[in-house]
Amino acid sequence: MSVYRWLPHEFTGYSPNRLCLGREVRMPLDLIMRLPLEETESRGMPDAFVRDMQEKAADAYALARKHLGRAAERRKAAYDLRTREANFGVGDWVWYWYPR
Repeated sequence: MSVYRWLPHEFTGYSPNRLCLGREVRMPLDLIMRLPLEETESRGMPDAFVRDMQEKAADAYALARKHLGRAAERRKAAYDLRTREANFGVGDWVWYWYPR
């Protein structure tokens, strides 16, 4: 599950960790190899940290919604290629599905 939460999603462009936590989670290998941190954590005022996290979350959500909208349009276009419109007139015989 940690790998799934770490990988960026195809449609949003963000990992679930980034969208839920506002940051990427450090893996054990990152700690062993002492890889550089991608973000600098604010160690000052709690209010500044909270405001910064809220701004990052709002930006990430807005961009994710935009990417999801584009993905929905692509899926709709692919679906529309395989369908055809059905035109029914008054008195036409049609199948009626009635689940009990």
